[in-house]
Amino acid sequence: MPINTSIKIEKNDKKEFEPLPNGIYQAELIDVETRETAGFTNGKKDESKRENKLFFTFGIVEDGENRARRLWDNFVSTGLYTTKKGEKCNLWQILEAFLGHELTNEEMATFDENTLNGFIGKQVAIFTTTVEKGGKKYSNPKAYMTAKTVMTALTAEEKVIKPKEEKADNSDPTTEEVSVDSIPF
Repeated sequence: MPINTSIKIEKNDKKEFEPLPNGIYQAELIDVETRETAGFTNGKKDESKRENKLFFTFGIVEDGENRARRLWDNFVSTGLYTTKKGEKCNLWQILEAFLGHELTNEEMATFDENTLNGFIGKQVAIFTTTVEKGGKKYSNPKAYMTAKTVMTALTAEEKVIKPKEEKADNSDPTTEEVSVDSIPF
């Protein structure tokens, strides 16, 4: 069946967004997923070596202009380890922040995807810093802490719609009537 001969096509301009100011934000885990990504050999990206990584999506729950803005922590290792400096990896920090205590040996031994999925909808505090990559600035989670109190959770709408920074101007996108005759192909 052909498309209706008179449809509205929205034209949205590409937008650039300012990173969040450096600081601590309380956020709700909206989603966590695994993806296969390129691995590394001798510190260089190696497409022939594939690794599963975790991708976390958080939404800020604090009231105000940053409510529902997203924070992402991507390419998180699926293993628990400490660095040569004794720092805990991001996954370790995330687990302890949600649990509210240091991981026990038993928790480390039984940690699995059900543990992570159980944290969806829960809140943590995230310390962010601004990083620059490829000429663009991003808000980057630097550390995770247990939330001291539970704030009002994100609504279902806030979880699925674009973050507040993408709709800040509150204006409708440009729409125009289009007829089949005006399409150049």
